[in-house]
Amino acid sequence: MIRPPPPEFVAAAPAFYRGLVAILNPLIVAVDGSVTSWYRDPFDNARVGGNRCSQHLIGAGVDVVVPDDRVDVFVEAVRRAGLTALDEGDHVHIQALPAGTLDRFGLCSTFV
Repeated sequence: MIRPPPPEFVAAAPAFYRGLVAILNPLIVAVDGSVTSWYRDPFDNARVGGNRCSQHLIGAGVDVVVPDDRVDVFVEAVRRAGLTALDEGDHVHIQALPAGTLDRFGLCSTFV
């Protein structure tokens, strides 16, 4: 199940989450992609082997499956939009914040 960020996260930073969706939704639709992971609580993140400082922990990380022939175009479009995109083979991982942000603010999970 794909989980959006908890309502209290969205309430604390509504412009951030609206902006993320506004940027990603048309890019995902354009390549016929599908989101496979968005928000993960620390337990789910540990269960899937996620990084202890994964941006999924705050809903700033998104995994998208994209048809193989469209991955390069999608990655480039996401990067042009100002986000980080990493082709991880079976999906593209997107980060909305600079690497290390969660660690700097003490938001890394102790469950991983």
